[in-house]
Amino acid sequence: MSHIFRELKEIPIPPEAYVNKSDARVFLILRYESGKNKRIVIGRATSATAMHPNENFRYQYPALWEQMFGDKGLKPHKLHCGLYGMGLAMGWSSKLYPLLVDSFGPLYANTAMDYSLFSILDRTNTTELYSERMSHECTFSGVVRSDEWLSRAFRNGFNEDATFEFRKRWLEACSANCKEVWICVDGSNNDCTSAHGDLTEQGAAKSHKEITLVSYVYAVEAESAMPITWFVNHGGMPDCKAINEVVQYLAASGIHVKGLILDRGFCSTETIEQIKEAGYQYILMLKNNTQAYKHMYSHFGESVRWKMDKVINSEGIFGVTGKTGIFANSPEESTVALFFDSVNATARCVTLIRKVLNGLSKVQAQLKMDSKKVPTIPAELGPYLVVSKNGQSEYSVQPCYAAWQKSNDEKGFYAVASSFETNAHEINRLYDLRDRSEKQFSVLKTQLGSKVTRVYERSSIEAKFTIAFVASILRFEIERACFNLGLDTNKMIKEMDRIVIELLPNNVYSPIRNYSKRQLDLLKQIGLDSSVFDQIALQANNGEPVQSQVRTIPVAMPKRGRGRPPKPKTKVEAKVPKKRGGRKKGSKNKKTLLREALLAKLPPPPKRAPGRPKGSKNKKTLERERLLAEQQQKAKRGRGRPKGSLNKKTIERMLLQTNTPPVIRRKRGRPIGSRNKK
Repeated sequence: MSHIFRELKEIPIPPEAYVNKSDARVFLILRYESGKNKRIVIGRATSATAMHPNENFRYQYPALWEQMFGDKGLKPHKLHCGLYGMGLAMGWSSKLYPLLVDSFGPLYANTAMDYSLFSILDRTNTTELYSERMSHECTFSGVVRSDEWLSRAFRNGFNEDATFEFRKRWLEACSANCKEVWICVDGSNNDCTSAHGDLTEQGAAKSHKEITLVSYVYAVEAESAMPITWFVNHGGMPDCKAINEVVQYLAASGIHVKGLILDRGFCSTETIEQIKEAGYQYILMLKNNTQAYKHMYSHFGESVRWKMDKVINSEGIFGVTGKTGIFANSPEESTVALFFDSVNATARCVTLIRKVLNGLSKVQAQLKMDSKKVPTIPAELGPYLVVSKNGQSEYSVQPCYAAWQKSNDEKGFYAVASSFETNAHEINRLYDLRDRSEKQFSVLKTQLGSKVTRVYERSSIEAKFTIAFVASILRFEIERACFNLGLDTNKMIKEMDRIVIELLPNNVYSPIRNYSKRQLDLLKQIGLDSSVFDQIALQANNGEPVQSQVRTIPVAMPKRGRGRPPKPKTKVEAKVPKKRGGRKKGSKNKKTLLREALLAKLPPPPKRAPGRPKGSKNKKTLERERLLAEQQQKAKRGRGRPKGSLNKKTIERMLLQTNTPPVIRRKRGRPIGSRNKK
């Protein structure tokens, strides 16, 4: 339940409301034209006749709220703004948001962005949960829409023409960044809770339920996993037929598609012919019943299984290529690679061994209880367990080792066809890119909650898938930013949602600046900083009235210095620029001008005569002085007594012996430190 305004006075319980006696919740029961009922909690009872209201009460009874409280408490006490800021930045950087505005208009573009953030936050597309979940979130719409309003918007706002325009514009934006790319195409189906919808049909449900379906096809750029386009079809349409629309659409677009990467669901003659007509290459996983797979397995199965000369990567994949027709009626041969996945083969063999042995023990237990009764064998274990009759009445069971061995030998093999001649390494590398599209489908169903369709009209179904496509683009941008920083996407979505602006006692919103390093790093990665939340708080306080419904990234205002704010200018003062004090930039003061004037009156200095300036030295003199300086440096006496001199003790001893001062004779040669004539 949303925030209960216990800080406000108690109000009477509306006469049409009900009170839950176990937890004192006050709720309404709304009845729709379809016959379904919905329960909405509007507050908490304090007595038999009084209650404290919550957010839902304000929206259900706006006039009564205004009468009871006036303007008090109309603002939520906290607004979560982290994911809104990220969605705004990524919507503009990827051009997603302006394309939505141009295609659907600002009202429904904001609705699509808000509903996408709701799907990313709660991993659901249940419209009934929207108003309660988004009541404390900053939204593009500025208000929290009810589920009735959203249902009308899905039915009327996202029409087929606008959806076509958005699909076209988004593909044009992708083609500007994609030079020559491989496209991964995959199809799937959703359970539809309405059995009489415009697009619902019976089919093979992924959930294995007996329920009507809606099918769809996704196209993803292989290298980056960026969603390119999507189409919604009838529930019973197989993938091999649904791809026709995708191939034609991509061929007519400006995007430079090098080829398509497809799984075995598209393995058909019609699909290959359509791809060839469009001028595309293909990498196609083959079904096990095709002629190409049977040919490659029979000729190369034993030569590739655990053969070290055929290993192609460190994941235990072995591969070999050959030439053969894909189907029995194929007019030409194709390059087909047969792969053996050792890890997958081992795991599947162990699983089959476990199933057969467990089934054998259960059947033996049945026979132990009653050997005269035919035991029940599961259908999947029928080829591996053989029941025989001993004599006239008793039964026994034995494993069929030949069938068991054959099944285990075939585990881990798969074949991939290529429209161009290449080796097993390249075919494996390209087909591995399809993992990106698989992740997009996983995100669509598990992270965005789009595994079930809860609307039945065609326009509503198209709108739900359009918004799911928008949500997948936004989550892809978040995932790419988190990947660059080594962060977990789901954890960072929750952590960014913790960024709030809080309502202070003076009824003014202010950001709570307790940002973590991860939050700041992620903001920097998408081109924002924490000042964006100051501007969001300013907009929430109506400090900057927003007239346009198109939301833009708030620009940080320059900080004002201390002191009293400047007096606002009149219109006349604003037109006349105020003269600044001091000298103009680049001008000279009086002393500089006087000095330059005196210098201008002086006669110019005489020109120097040819030859060396007077008093200068030629090169030979300079070289001779340099050598002389080096000799003097070498001849300089070091520390200690001069060589050949007598110390004091020796002189005293000699004086005592002769009573005459000794005559120290100079050695031969020039005194140390003197210069010769030269």
